[in-house]
Amino acid sequence: MDLVAPSLKINSYRFAHRRFSLIDGKKKAGGGSEVVTGKDSIFILIESKEGEFGIGEASFVTVPGRVEPNIEKELNDLSKIELNQLIRHEFNSPCLSPRVRYALSIAYLDLVAKTQKQPLWKLINDLINQDGLTVEPCESLRVKAVIFEDERHRLQELSRIYNVFKIKISPETFDEALELISSYPTLGFCFDGNYSFQDYEGHVLELEKACLRLGVKIEYLEQPLKPRSLSGEAKNKMLKLSSSLTHLRLGLDQDIRTLEDCEYWSDATSLVWVIKVSAFGSIMEVVKAVKLAKQAGIDFAIGGMFETVIGKTLLCHVAKATNPLFTSEISLPNRYFEESWLANDVNFLIPKSGTIFLPDNPGLGISPSPEFLRVFGV
Repeated sequence: MDLVAPSLKINSYRFAHRRFSLIDGKKKAGGGSEVVTGKDSIFILIESKEGEFGIGEASFVTVPGRVEPNIEKELNDLSKIELNQLIRHEFNSPCLSPRVRYALSIAYLDLVAKTQKQPLWKLINDLINQDGLTVEPCESLRVKAVIFEDERHRLQELSRIYNVFKIKISPETFDEALELISSYPTLGFCFDGNYSFQDYEGHVLELEKACLRLGVKIEYLEQPLKPRSLSGEAKNKMLKLSSSLTHLRLGLDQDIRTLEDCEYWSDATSLVWVIKVSAFGSIMEVVKAVKLAKQAGIDFAIGGMFETVIGKTLLCHVAKATNPLFTSEISLPNRYFEESWLANDVNFLIPKSGTIFLPDNPGLGISPSPEFLRVFGV
């Protein structure tokens, strides 16, 4: 897979860290068992000798009880990257976290796409279609909104612009979730169990029956059981549970984070992959994962929704290029933290009847604000 752009001359790269305060202080996630308390972004800018630049974002959230991001280490590791490594497009250094590798590779691709005067999704789609695979980019990008435990009261308001929603559920909030979806039978839904149903498999069967009874459109139930890194019998248990369902499909999130994970699950065609691109690794790894899914007949979705407008736009380009079967996750600018100052115009990120239309400009297609560029000293 060739990313080299012979005519591209890289002059410098810069990075900057910004911490964003959540508008409501904190957000409940993980079926109510986890609370998101902070959000950090590391932005990367790669500049060409002609003065053009590409931008990438590495996004981190703080959840008490999980391994919290070590931003200081991330910045220190980034400072050791040499310009020659970027010129050779070496984004897979083992000392860098997957999120930083992703940000570096996207900044490079953004710059290449601008140099070639084409949108970023077209460049990503060309990478996927190397070696004879043909993936048609989607004409219109369908997206869904993620609803946390303390946001369900906003469903009616958000249904004016979204028509598919992803709801965090757990055994404790199971009845509330069913009551909520029964009130909106014309909307589509996806559920995220955050492996809280490990000892409540009967609830999963009950969920399928309830959805059939209510006539609700369901995409999949994401990660109802513990990932295989936490349970030796995870694969067999997930496949057994999936085989007992006739309508509801199960999705993998925590289980799909590396190419090795993809290889491991490539024979489980009844399951859905939720590829969280910003946590997966460099864009080359994401492309390989998508190609593997397409070749193995695996249905997938593109995930990630706590990025800023920079990361959201990146996600949209990846989704358009890969044309997933299921809707992609995204959130409105300024929904969780003040972020619209990063770019001059981000209205395209506000869906129209659940659909987003990307700008036709080269690269990301957005115009970074002077305030954002000052973060890099540009």
